[in-house]
Amino acid sequence: MTVTHAPSDAAAANLDLVRRFFACFAEGNLDELRTRLLTPDVLWEVPGRHPLAGTLRGPGEVITFFAELGRCGFRTEPLFLQADADRVVEVHRGWSARGDGTDIDLLWVLVVEITGGRIVRAQSLVSDQAAADTFFWNAYRLAPLPARLAGVGGRETS
Repeated sequence: MTVTHAPSDAAAANLDLVRRFFACFAEGNLDELRTRLLTPDVLWEVPGRHPLAGTLRGPGEVITFFAELGRCGFRTEPLFLQADADRVVEVHRGWSARGDGTDIDLLWVLVVEITGGRIVRAQSLVSDQAAADTFFWNAYRLAPLPARLAGVGGRETS
């Protein structure tokens, strides 16, 4: 493994891409995300056994996922970014301040693969998966059984 101290042009461009990605979400600029930052076949892997976990396919699912994070009170604070010519590793604090006794405050790592100046794949990792699962199950409770059986509103957000 080669360690460099000054980022290459490609690494610097990849860092800028990931920063733009998060800035676009913060600003609500979903069109740029869809058309310029994510590939049409992007894969975004969310670990765990909770309602938001799984492999998200395409810009629409990625955008919906991040919108849901906002709806359940999840916030992030970037702590570290490092890149090479093909990927960016981002570490952030992910927390909530719902005030209902179900809040979390964890470290998250995002490994972002970039091809042709666009995000093609991202994999998220969390410092305490069980706590993350519990938080998201509390935020996205199952609808009452009669509604689920009738196919109406499988999940409720609190």
